Amino acid sequence: METAHLVEFIAFTDTLNYTKAAEDLFISQPALRSHVKALESEVGISFVIKRNGVLELTPGGKLFLKHAREIVKMADTALLECRALSQNSTALLVGTLGYPVLEEHIGAARDSLRSRYPEAQVDIRFGYSTHANLAAIVEGKVDMTMYPRIRGVDESCVPDDFGFPSEVEVLRLGTEKIYFWVTKNNPLFEKPEITAEDLRGQSLLLGNTDNMVSAGGKFVDYFKVAGVDIKVDHQPFATYTDYMFSTPHNGFGMVVEALHPTFRSRKDFRMFSVEEFTVAADMLLIYDPSAFDDIGQMYVSELVRRIQSSELCSR
Repeated sequence: METAHLVEFIAFTDTLNYTKAAEDLFISQPALRSHVKALESEVGISFVIKRNGVLELTPGGKLFLKHAREIVKMADTALLECRALSQNSTALLVGTLGYPVLEEHIGAARDSLRSRYPEAQVDIRFGYSTHANLAAIVEGKVDMTMYPRIRGVDESCVPDDFGFPSEVEVLRLGTEKIYFWVTKNNPLFEKPEITAEDLRGQSLLLGNTDNMVSAGGKFVDYFKVAGVDIKVDHQPFATYTDYMFSTPHNGFGMVVEALHPTFRSRKDFRMFSVEEFTVAADMLLIYDPSAFDDIGQMYVSELVRRIQSSELCSR
């Protein structure tokens, strides 16, 4: 049942004259008759009857007119409300990797924006799969995402330029320590202390995104400084759990400690650091500002303000 046909029927009942109603509606008389007939066919009753050469509404037609008016009014209200909501709302998909620092800022920024602009609605969904890469932003898979950037051997402090395209904005949330891990099927699992030498010849399993390919070379350099050669195996992973359970018996992985604190409690999973060196990751939030609508821009501005004023930003 088309709302436009209901509007035409209501207009027709004002005069019960097809010619006059068609002129007022700027449609042809045959079209109007056809639309009214279509409504009658759908409802299964006749709306009008001719008495003494004059059209009048049947009892069923009068009842249908009442409901038609209500339906049109509801449709108009829904249209106005939805348009208003659309103009004052946005939906964002954020790849957080479960990083609590970012999630705290995200919620606080939304609350702050809502307090200042009560009509503004921000619907946020979190994407916990492997979106922590530049391609996810460039291809529009997420609106913003965490990007743990592994520092190189010679990078003792925050670099001046992270090397992203000019259209991508970068916010630093802090610095976290990188840990390594093995699962129970690795012969090193029960060893009290695991050194770089213990990992000689083993494979470091990483994802195959650009940032993980770059990180792989950096990890190789760290182990070389310790006099150890390792292999790097880049594989596609849908989730971190997929990554963890894909590790071969002579392989190990890496993890940002703050991202997966619950892993420490697993009996089949062991996190560890090696004594010879420490690897740091700058925790970055990346996004393309041009991808946001007006409300999205307002929200991101609030988020940026909170992050930049946070003590964590200067760590």
